Amino acid sequence: MMENARVLCEVARVLRPGGWFVLDVANRDALLRTAQPRSWKRLPDGSLVVSEWTWDVAAGRYTHWQLVLDEQGRRSLSHSVRVYTCTELTALLRDAGFMVVERYGGFRGEALTLDAPRLILLAQKQ
Repeated sequence: MMENARVLCEVARVLRPGGWFVLDVANRDALLRTAQPRSWKRLPDGSLVVSEWTWDVAAGRYTHWQLVLDEQGRRSLSHSVRVYTCTELTALLRDAGFMVVERYGGFRGEALTLDAPRLILLAQKQ
């Protein structure tokens, strides 16, 4: 079982029946529609940040690499994240023993759309 599914199963294990769980992640659809493969920006302190973003379709992962140039020199940072569709997360939650009751695209209850920045799922343990 993959790590993310194990985490959801553990949440379900420690939550009482009927208990609520809120899952908030980046909306994969919006991320894919708005991410720029390469970009750069100058920060207020004069530092330069160069970014590169890649997408692995088969794995459902994006990798974000950054090069930071500042008065301390240069350093690179990267991270890779598995991002899920609403359908995938709903299935993972169901398999862990939850029922998704609501889906939102923002912290104020905005509708979940392709361009919504967040994917927020309100689930109840069965």
